[in-house]
Amino acid sequence: MNPHSPLDLSIYVHWPWCLKKCPYCDFNSHTTNRHLEESYIESILADIEHQKKLVGDRNITSIFFGGGTPSLMKADYIERILHKIDGLFSIQSDTEITIEANPTSTTASKIKDFKRAGINRMSIGVQSFHDSYLKFLGREHNAKQAFATIEEALNHIDNVSFDLIYGLPEQKLTNWQADLEHAIKFGTKHLSAYQLTIEKNTKFYTDVKRQKWQPMCDDVQADFYDCTREIVTAHNFNHYEISNFSKAGYDCVHNHKIWQYQDYIGVGAGAHGRHQTIDNQTYLTQNYRMPSTYVEHVKPVKHSFYRHETLTSHETWQEMLIMGLRIQKGVPIHLLERNNTTKQALLRFMQLGMLYNNRGNIALTDHGKLHLDSILTDLIF
Repeated sequence: MNPHSPLDLSIYVHWPWCLKKCPYCDFNSHTTNRHLEESYIESILADIEHQKKLVGDRNITSIFFGGGTPSLMKADYIERILHKIDGLFSIQSDTEITIEANPTSTTASKIKDFKRAGINRMSIGVQSFHDSYLKFLGREHNAKQAFATIEEALNHIDNVSFDLIYGLPEQKLTNWQADLEHAIKFGTKHLSAYQLTIEKNTKFYTDVKRQKWQPMCDDVQADFYDCTREIVTAHNFNHYEISNFSKAGYDCVHNHKIWQYQDYIGVGAGAHGRHQTIDNQTYLTQNYRMPSTYVEHVKPVKHSFYRHETLTSHETWQEMLIMGLRIQKGVPIHLLERNNTTKQALLRFMQLGMLYNNRGNIALTDHGKLHLDSILTDLIF
């Protein structure tokens, strides 16, 4: 079922620390713990070595340093990790190597050091160019710092992306349009625009539950989504995934290949992976979430998993639909012709103008992109 070469592999490296926790974030992140960093890096190196034994020789298409706030890392840590990966797998000249960065931890000298260490793509967590919205989102930077960080990154790294968030309570559409125009004027070749979602185990979830404020209603969020697509695509960005836009040749290789169900391994606290092993079984993995627990388990037994289970063919089919329908290309039509129930659901959504046949693949229409969750619920469950 996997359309990619079994030799292709992506690697996700998780840095679990931030200066502080943002109120909307449900990622595995913790406040900075400097005394554990060296042990943590040593554990990541051991983790990579162990997982190499599971997956065998592979072609590394992408490496992604995510978090947390990976721009808090020393460049030396990145260099050591990349050296380990290169020694075990061999990094190619076209391997995409991304680091997520925040304006408060990304100086000009650090960007240069990251590039020297091997980083060739940077994804900056901007979120907004309006100070009032940044304050609401709990960000530590202001708009001026965001502008400066983007400009500095573009001076040294060709492939720079940044994130923006829309759908904030009482956010004005004109302010969002201004954010998008600012983003486009920089000349960046990739932009991620995420709708604010209220996740459990976050401060925002508690605030909403206590009725301190209310999320933007669905109809207005749909207006923001349509506005985003219209403005960004009018400037020759390709809407290649629900929340992601890029100029030709600048899709995020790492995320795009995972959405297309390519194998990937995850190293670091709480990191997920999904890969075929040398015995041709597809495994889903998840590491211990707490950095200290992760370090404790990697050292004595050389593995980081608290979850390591075989995916059934049905689970694989579900995952391929959930991820594949997010992207412009869609999923092969045969995945939706496996039984009468999915065939009937497919026909119904095509008649409603939510899905269409994209050269043998089933993909979302612009209208369908607004209803992906309900479409998946009907198709899968």
